[in-house]
Amino acid sequence: MTINTAAGNFVTGSLDVQAATLLHELGHAMSFLFGSDFSAIKKDDPLTQAGRDQSKANQKTIEDKCIKKKK
Repeated sequence: MTINTAAGNFVTGSLDVQAATLLHELGHAMSFLFGSDFSAIKKDDPLTQAGRDQSKANQKTIEDKCIKKKK
């Protein structure tokens, strides 16, 4: 797995950011292992704007579906 900066700051981020980033990257691994339809996390690429946009969308999916909102 590769953790890139487009997904958020893993090293200095909060525990929620770190968990979301790991889930994001595990989503890519699941797609690689079981096919692209298996995971809601889609292929992204930090080298292109479209790929960075997809990475941000992937991260938002994880945050919306997996990270409990604090009140």
